[in-house]
Amino acid sequence: MSEQNDDGRTWTGPLTASSPEDYEKKQEPQEVPVQEEPVQAAPAEEPAAEPVKEETEDLDTLLKQGWDIVVAKVGEDKAEELSDEESMAIIREEDEALYNKIVSLSPKAEEKPAAEEPVQVVPAQEEAAPAETTALTETETRPAPAGNMEPVKNSRMRSINTSGIMGAIKCMLSFFTIIRINVDEKDMEAMDQNFWLAPVIGLITGIVGFIACLIFAVAGLSFILVPCVALASVYIFTKFLHFDGLADFGDGIVVSSASQEDHVRALKDSRVGAGGLGVALTVVLLTLVAYMEFDNMFASIIHWKFMMGVPMAVLSVEVLVKYSQVVAASFGNPGNGMASNQVRNSDMNSFILSSVLTLILLAITTVIGWAMIRYSCVGAVGIPGWEVGLLFVVGFGMAILVGLGMARYANKTFGFVNGDILGATNEISRCAMLLTVLLVAGLIAVW
Repeated sequence: MSEQNDDGRTWTGPLTASSPEDYEKKQEPQEVPVQEEPVQAAPAEEPAAEPVKEETEDLDTLLKQGWDIVVAKVGEDKAEELSDEESMAIIREEDEALYNKIVSLSPKAEEKPAAEEPVQVVPAQEEAAPAETTALTETETRPAPAGNMEPVKNSRMRSINTSGIMGAIKCMLSFFTIIRINVDEKDMEAMDQNFWLAPVIGLITGIVGFIACLIFAVAGLSFILVPCVALASVYIFTKFLHFDGLADFGDGIVVSSASQEDHVRALKDSRVGAGGLGVALTVVLLTLVAYMEFDNMFASIIHWKFMMGVPMAVLSVEVLVKYSQVVAASFGNPGNGMASNQVRNSDMNSFILSSVLTLILLAITTVIGWAMIRYSCVGAVGIPGWEVGLLFVVGFGMAILVGLGMARYANKTFGFVNGDILGATNEISRCAMLLTVLLVAGLIAVW
């Protein structure tokens, strides 16, 4: 709008300004809001503290869930006695996803980046560390699949990493027996990558059972008590770990449903049902009776000073049952849980290495068995070579057949092979070996 001033000049501008000078004066204060004080970056820094609180709360919640899993697995009293590593191992076995979340949110995982910051002065060292971690993650310790039905095992044979053999054996002793050894994450990874060494643990277990049986046999006790001692000593030394897997396997297979989800739900249920109880009792009773008959098979050709059939059998059988686990892991699909990494890292190379190792260990047990026969028999007697050879040949063959059969059945019924399946393979293969050896020896004697 335009208007005329007192000096006769015409001003065109807003009504609130009477002259160009007034307009310019009004324009000058308007430059102050250009500072845009309301748009401050300081308030944006405050929400940064909120995720830390949420992560802490999430970690506490996850730890509570993990504690509930451990209590449901071993009971509250025993859970309080477990170390942090043992509790995390149980959580990892039962729920791999929860384990990964706890590890990712734990303070140890957050300390690693802070430790790497001072090393930035030496670029060459920084590049070497990530390269090793990447190689290990991609080829050795791949995470478990998202679901139970997705096998991740590669079709090609994996190269065996033998650098952690002692760590693997140490971790196996701590996990599979009552021997308490402090192990770390590196030892657990070595066990997962070298599960083919399981027959070594079988030899140690067999030596424990052999010594226990020998003590009672030398004392001249009955052929009923010695087999009971054989089974009891093995079960106690292995913490009834495989027996628990056998019971869970029994519950999983008796479900009257074609759905894999129903079978998996029964397999992982901590409660023992009629199927688990029935399968466990059947296998244990047949194994006990087979051990009783084992002394009779050798007694027909050897006059014993004391019964040596059961101690000799325990020494070799425990090697073969662990070998059967390796066979099942080599041909099984990995699921989730702690044993998933052992199954995933077991392939044809593991099967071949474990087969060679088992034959070497059986040669050692053969020498021990022949020496005990010489010592325990009355008078000069030839070594019953064909009976001992029959035990090893038939036992070795049955270990492979049971391992293959359990892997195929578990892949079809459950979609995977986990720790419960491996434990059931351990118990079923022992029973199958003894019964088959007795059956073949009886048929040969009759013909």
